[in-house]
Amino acid sequence: MAQGRRRWKIPSARVLVVDDGAENRELLSLVLAEQGLWVEEAENGQVAVDKMAAASYDLVLMDMQMPVLDGYAATRELRRRGVTVPIVALTANAMKGYEAEVLEAGCTSYQTKPVDIDLLLQNVAGLLGGEEAEEGAQPAAVSVFTETVPPAPIEVDLQLDETEAPIRSRFADHPRLAPIVRKFAARLEEQLELAMQAVNAQEWEEVARLAHWLAGAAGTVGYDAFTDPARELEGAAKAADATNAAHWMQRIVHMAARLEAPNAATT
Repeated sequence: MAQGRRRWKIPSARVLVVDDGAENRELLSLVLAEQGLWVEEAENGQVAVDKMAAASYDLVLMDMQMPVLDGYAATRELRRRGVTVPIVALTANAMKGYEAEVLEAGCTSYQTKPVDIDLLLQNVAGLLGGEEAEEGAQPAAVSVFTETVPPAPIEVDLQLDETEAPIRSRFADHPRLAPIVRKFAARLEEQLELAMQAVNAQEWEEVARLAHWLAGAAGTVGYDAFTDPARELEGAAKAADATNAAHWMQRIVHMAARLEAPNAATT
């Protein structure tokens, strides 16, 4: 995320991103996953309608211009079926009167494309009951009055087995997605440092939030190997299981040391 960007605390939620452009879906998915949201994708309105019939979502981001079934028709069909969750229209059309058109179709609000990420996150936070995070907020320290003895701080030996293969994104050679992959790789170290601090402090809500972000964001940018360990860490945090949390935290840090980011000079 860019420096100076507002930070949000958004409750856990499932979001469906509907767009016929793969790059648009990947970018939006990454941005939302960074907020701890669970994201799924659909490449057109018909796929979105089918997914909504098979599973529940808390929010839909709907591109309005798509093949097969456009966003207008898909939104009308979802409303006809009784779907009441917020639907945010995504469109390149910023002409006067357009807002009334998308609202008439059943959308809750709209964002013009290219999407302003700050405005989108503000909109998403408002619709999902989120709030702006305090500037420079850090995980709270363990109370000195607790009777629970915290585990010893995690110490990770980063000496790697030479037989262990690097972990490479399946999008590493994609010219448009490689910059997003590099952004994730650069941010991962910072996020894992925060997660280790939270595990050592037994701040389980923060550990779960960071693990949830990792499970979603890593898979979105093609580092699928992180998804299952991150889910295990999230489960350990929700169970306040210090031993398992430390185990999976160490595993993920070891994996991060093997992560291979795309080379900016070759993409």
